[in-house]
Amino acid sequence: MKASGFGNAKFSLQAEARFDLLSRLLADAYASAIYTVGGVSQLSDPLPASEDIRHSVGAKFSLSTLFGPMSLTAAEMIKSDQETGKFLLYLNLGTNS
Repeated sequence: MKASGFGNAKFSLQAEARFDLLSRLLADAYASAIYTVGGVSQLSDPLPASEDIRHSVGAKFSLSTLFGPMSLTAAEMIKSDQETGKFLLYLNLGTNS
C-alpha cells in the first residue's frame, strides 16, 4: 500500500568548476568541469533509495554572445551495478542552462 503525501521524489546536486578562456573581445568564453549526482524515487519515499542514485561527469564549453548564451556539453554517466554507462552530447543555443 502506497503512503500518501509523497509520490515520485527527485534529488539532484551539481558541482561545476568554471575556467575563463578568452579575452572579452568577441564574447565571454569559458570551459567547465561538471559532476552531477541524483536520483528519482518511484515509491512514496521522500528521498530516492541508494540504489536509485546515479552519478555523471562532464565538460562544457560556453560562449555569451550578442545572440544569447551558447553552450556545448558532453557528459558520461558513471557505470554502476544498475547502469552500463552512457555518453550524451547537448547543444544549447540562446537559452540559459
